[in-house]
Amino acid sequence: MKKAYEQEIEMWNRVFEECILVDLRNLDLKVEPMFDEALKLFAEKTTKILDFGCGTELV
Repeated sequence: MKKAYEQEIEMWNRVFEECILVDLRNLDLKVEPMFDEALKLFAEKTTKILDFGCGTELV
């Protein structure tokens, strides 16, 4: 299992290696009005989630 996990990390590192990181913490961002409702509905109907690593850590 660890090897598969490491392969996934390597794959996503390749995918994002050319991306330019942007620090959004000091920006006033707004989401669509129905975003919270969509998340609530999604959470109620979903039993499995694939997390693509949308964390806040800047490398």
